[in-house]
Amino acid sequence: MFDNKTIEKILFVLIVSLNTLHAGLGDFLTADPKPLIGFEGGYSSISIDTNRNLIIPGNNSGETSDYSAAELGFKLGTQGRNYRAFATARNYFVGDELNYLATFGVELQYLFNIHPMMNIFLGLNAGYLMSELKISDENSKRDFDGAYFGGDIGVNYHITSDYDLEFGIHYVTSDAEDDTTAIKYQFDSMWSGYVSFIIPFTLD
Repeated sequence: MFDNKTIEKILFVLIVSLNTLHAGLGDFLTADPKPLIGFEGGYSSISIDTNRNLIIPGNNSGETSDYSAAELGFKLGTQGRNYRAFATARNYFVGDELNYLATFGVELQYLFNIHPMMNIFLGLNAGYLMSELKISDENSKRDFDGAYFGGDIGVNYHITSDYDLEFGIHYVTSDAEDDTTAIKYQFDSMWSGYVSFIIPFTLD
């Protein structure tokens, strides 16, 4: 599914993400940050734009195709009293139209501690997106690779002192595109609703 070049991109994003979490966020976290590991499942709506302007210049002929996908993800992070940060990896199961869609990135969230048993969060996300689109009337496949950025909002419930359950919404947009033929395909946006099971752990 992934060639050597793609694997190198994945490793690069993960290394940069983990380094950011370890070193770059120290000023935002409390003096005693708590390591976290999370497992995520969700449902996503994906929009991809088709532009036929290269066939008929000035026509601005285009359309948007929408796809639905189940999503599974993994995240590793750290949390202070009011901030939380994650390095994330997600895979989306779209069906026959998309051979694969995966994202690798970072998230930074601000926590509003409204109750001892829960908090609300607002966040930003950024990273790298990779996908391969199969076009029904073409023999070739279209690769979409590019940076993405977006936002997050949700609620985090403290089930116990050791386990959290998070309900949230992701939004991302990306510059990933493919214009190898006269028809240009461009990733537009993705909305995701998800649930995460968050487990604090120690490094001892």
